[in-house]
Amino acid sequence: MTRTVVTLEDKYTQAEGQVLLSALQGVVRLLLDQARQDRAAGRARTASPGRRCAPSRRGSLMFGMRDLRKRRAGNARSG
Repeated sequence: MTRTVVTLEDKYTQAEGQVLLSALQGVVRLLLDQARQDRAAGRARTASPGRRCAPSRRGSLMFGMRDLRKRRAGNARSG
């Protein structure tokens, strides 16, 4: 039985055959393959779905906390 050593780089760059990936490695591989295809087609940028216009997580959490505090303050005054 022959044992083949597969490096992490192989998982992301192997052009033919099959590779065994975790779910996260699969997502990363998908984005890297798309970027390679875009460069080959002459497109400069690769779009990540939902990333371009999405607010930062910290910012959205901060606004959510501010709204919650306003609601709680309003309920305390009225009750």
